Amino acid sequence: MSYTQKVLEELKARYPEQPEFIQAATEILGTIQPALDAHPEYEEAALLERLPKEYGKDRVFLSVYDDNQGAIRLYEKLGFVHLGRIPGGFKLKDGTYEDILPFYIELSKYEE
Repeated sequence: MSYTQKVLEELKARYPEQPEFIQAATEILGTIQPALDAHPEYEEAALLERLPKEYGKDRVFLSVYDDNQGAIRLYEKLGFVHLGRIPGGFKLKDGTYEDILPFYIELSKYEE
């Protein structure tokens, strides 16, 4: 079982009543799994478990393209707060720019 799978199983056990949170965690952990697999020392250091607490992070920030309505609905359903719009905040490969919408959530929402 990979490090990200172990962390995901722990989250599922800890938050069984929050399927949207588990869905978001699954997507995020799946995205970063290759980097974590390439660096076993991250698991040895319990990087994923320590980051929020050890570095004083009490909020998570993320951004989404303004046309990704599925992600926007998911983040809002999870309790993320929409901070506004950044016009032309991301340059695409074809040279055009896409607006991005930043969000944040207080981690204390998921503390026991």
